[in-house]
Amino acid sequence: MEIKITTDMVLPAPKTLDQLKDDKLQELRDAFNSKSLRPRVDTGLGYYVDGSYADLRNFEIGQEFGLQFIKDADGADHPATAGDYDLVIAAIKQHGLDLYQWKWAKGQEIAACTTEAAINAVVI
Repeated sequence: MEIKITTDMVLPAPKTLDQLKDDKLQELRDAFNSKSLRPRVDTGLGYYVDGSYADLRNFEIGQEFGLQFIKDADGADHPATAGDYDLVIAAIKQHGLDLYQWKWAKGQEIAACTTEAAINAVVI
């Protein structure tokens, strides 16, 4: 007695270049969101601070009300002048701008790709 087993596997169609670009752009969006959620930002004052938009707003409020300390990303307090607040706020804003520049440059790099290999070569 002979038993014959067959399987009818249907392989998905290969993705188009546009689909591959969309996948890479989603990877870029995910990486950007992860990096911007609660980044550690170098203040130039010898310590790092949390640098999300909410953190930026908190530092602006601290400066506005004349708080005389800054809490760093590790929870330590540092004495602070208005000038220190200026540096911290500027560092957070610059970090945010740098993230957007990185995102836009990578997006342009992905858009310019003409092959699957080129898309795969884009490092996110």
